[in-house]
Amino acid sequence: MKRTAFIGILVGLSLIVAGAQSFVPGYLKYEYFPASNRQLLEAGTTDAPSFAGAIVGSDKSGFTTVFESGVAFADNYGNRFSGFFVPPTTGAYVFFVSSTFDSDLFVSTDDNPANKRLVAQVPTWTNHRVWNAMPEQRSDTWTNAATGTAPFAAGISLTAETPYYIEGVHNGGGGPDNFEATFKLLTDPDPADGDASRFQGNVIAVLVPQVTITTFVSGSILKVSWAPAVGHLESSPVLTATSWSNLGYANPTFVTVGASSNVFLRVVDP
Repeated sequence: MKRTAFIGILVGLSLIVAGAQSFVPGYLKYEYFPASNRQLLEAGTTDAPSFAGAIVGSDKSGFTTVFESGVAFADNYGNRFSGFFVPPTTGAYVFFVSSTFDSDLFVSTDDNPANKRLVAQVPTWTNHRVWNAMPEQRSDTWTNAATGTAPFAAGISLTAETPYYIEGVHNGGGGPDNFEATFKLLTDPDPADGDASRFQGNVIAVLVPQVTITTFVSGSILKVSWAPAVGHLESSPVLTATSWSNLGYANPTFVTVGASSNVFLRVVDP
């Protein structure tokens, strides 16, 4: 998915333009953290996610269309999926997670990340898309270590078409690696090992944050900066352009413009 914020600039003006937040179905946020792990991510003590790799969902952060990472693409890293689950049907749900190595899966009681609860985890490892290797990896048999109980044995009750924040955090150690999650209604058959994640399509969504673009013109030089500082800048002389020129990831970016030219800019993530 491309997150975009647009501005049109008449040379000689300085301005700040802020885009609105958007709720976008069909995507989850994916973050890749080289030389990190699950514990550091959950403690909030790791570095910023990396956008320097080649494939979003593997070694590059961005937005992905399914809750599945790449397989066997790196060693010694952490990665995280986050976004919203929008249940298609009201009912009691069971959530599953599969990974090499350890991972945690969280589901909130609503759309607020602050209300997320640990509902399933892989304490050691499983092979790719193996959903039934251990009781901890499914929410209805996951046991809270502090209480010794299975709090979600009767399923997790969710309301149709209501967004619930979800998050998965994974430790990719040395050797083979994979990370995926799926779900079912409590009364449905269990997913078979090898089944793809059901977290795709309109049952997932992401909230795209506001992008603020600041510009300043001095002579023929246009200085453009944006926050959050993610993505790259593109330009076009006309708003109806079918293709845009990629100006790169440098933030701020300096653009040379003509004395009486119109310039249209957009920030695209990733």
